[in-house]
Amino acid sequence: MRLVDDTLVLSPSDLTGAVACAHLTRLERLAARGELSRPERSDPVVDVLSRRGAEHEQRQLLGLAAEAGKRVVTISGAKKTRADLTALAAATERAMRDAADLIYQAAFFDGCWQGQADFLERVDRASDLGGWSYEVSDAKLARSVRATAVLQLSAYTEYVTRIQQREPENFAVLTGDGLRHTFRVRDYSAYYRGVKRRLEQVALAPPSEALETYPEPVEHCSICRWAERCESQRREDDHLSLVAHGYAPLRRLCLGSDRSCGEHAASIALRPSTCWARPLGSRPTIGKIKLGFFWSRRRECREPPLRPDQHLGAPPLPPR
Repeated sequence: MRLVDDTLVLSPSDLTGAVACAHLTRLERLAARGELSRPERSDPVVDVLSRRGAEHEQRQLLGLAAEAGKRVVTISGAKKTRADLTALAAATERAMRDAADLIYQAAFFDGCWQGQADFLERVDRASDLGGWSYEVSDAKLARSVRATAVLQLSAYTEYVTRIQQREPENFAVLTGDGLRHTFRVRDYSAYYRGVKRRLEQVALAPPSEALETYPEPVEHCSICRWAERCESQRREDDHLSLVAHGYAPLRRLCLGSDRSCGEHAASIALRPSTCWARPLGSRPTIGKIKLGFFWSRRRECREPPLRPDQHLGAPPLPPR
């Protein structure tokens, strides 16, 4: 997500980010509009994975190009302005109409969305281009196919469909173990359209209608550039996720619509007079949360916010 000539332009990576974390979309939107500075994240593990991913992509390119009769066209150039993106998309369309056997780094741009697919492979299936058409394939270092890859390939397939006026039957993921995983486009198109529609509603909404989100901890946090900022906010708010056994489903039941709950709100949500009116599960589960809250205060050398005999401030009795 970035501003290109004062216009917000989205990409398939924004789709995967939106699925991983709703708050990430909000932060990226603010950063794209210049209201926040994107943190620089230096992670040796991520750097190694990026390098290995690039090497895997090059191996796949060499393997596909080595097949008999392959005429490979590589799309390259600057991507800073709308004119740059339009030129790359036009070069990709020319290569498709010229019946290139393999198009590497195929670029797409429709004024709002941009994308760059690893490979477009020609197949013998008639389309508006002629007696051929194209299907998308992408190289991924992972040994299994993830939902994020399916979303990205669905986006690229939509661009290809617009050009050749015929939807491809399949797309493929070339995984790090050397296998080729083929998927039917129609099996995932409805899911893709739904995710895309929700992202556009959030990212392209006027600033006054921007959706308020909270940095709930998710799996994506381990590789996210915004992780330190979000962790600082949760600690400042004394969020319930910092309490042992304060799992996400239980937090949602405890907090309801109050996404930025601090220790006082958490105490109210779990006090004996209200907690049993909510479907929070068994009493041992509530006891685990109370015990986790009690020891988190002791570990931080802080006194519980309530009297020792009340609510979360009191450790539960040992199980019988």
